[in-house]
Amino acid sequence: MALNEDKVKNELYMLVGIFVVVIVIAIIALTVIYISMFSPHNTSTSTIIYTHTVTPTPAPLYYNSSFLNNTIPSSMKPGQKYTVTILARNTGNTSWLNNTTFIAQFINSSFDNTIFSNQSAMGHGTTVKKNTNYTWTITMIAPTWNGNYTIAFQMRNNTTWFGDMLIKNITVGTPGANVVFTSITIPSSIKVNSKLNVTVIVENMGKYPWYENDSAQPGMDSIQLGISYSPDDGSVFTQTTDLHMNPDSGVMPGQTCKWVYSIKTPSFLTQYNVTYQMMEGSNYFGAPVTKTVKITN
Repeated sequence: MALNEDKVKNELYMLVGIFVVVIVIAIIALTVIYISMFSPHNTSTSTIIYTHTVTPTPAPLYYNSSFLNNTIPSSMKPGQKYTVTILARNTGNTSWLNNTTFIAQFINSSFDNTIFSNQSAMGHGTTVKKNTNYTWTITMIAPTWNGNYTIAFQMRNNTTWFGDMLIKNITVGTPGANVVFTSITIPSSIKVNSKLNVTVIVENMGKYPWYENDSAQPGMDSIQLGISYSPDDGSVFTQTTDLHMNPDSGVMPGQTCKWVYSIKTPSFLTQYNVTYQMMEGSNYFGAPVTKTVKITN
């Protein structure tokens, strides 16, 4: 009986030992799992980073300008020289250089093609940086022909125009005084029943050419010399009341036109006022010239 009790005790101790071992193993396993899942730890990983350097594209260079002020007069005397200033600002993103940047008179169909000034460069060694001003000093020469002119100035880099356009209206001389009678050979006294030739020479002092053919100058009618008489019986004095130009040539500004015509005086004593004036189509222009002619024995 005592032997059986000892056997039972031994088996019970063994079971308790096994149970304790299982519990310990379970605790160790759970601890490992907890540590691996929730505790901070370092991991050794290999990361490959690819880099690509982007080179920014520089902004393209461009020239630009703004005109701020000028001393160009609104009226000039024919042929007179004028020293004027033009203040401009570099509003582009590159500098102006004295050997490539100029200011010049801009010529096209919208403006008069009469040259008042040649192109002008900046001072030697001058550089005008962006957002800075420069004052140009130029010499202008008024044309010798009376008239109202519209001209323009603009900046230029070599052969490329750029920037604002400075537009100026200039009155040269007396615009209506575009005709000068330089010679009229009609005598102040002529005998009755006389025949003679009269020469009239007129200078074109306006800004436009004169043509007999109105198609040669768009917008203008044919040019001729008109003759009127007082008293109005010119048919007795002469039948010529208008003189046409040579259809094969024009009269440029500053040039002269010459007419020669014949007259025959009446057979009675009288006096005439003969008036000469230029005509464009049926309209008179320029100042008239009147000559008094006495018919004598």
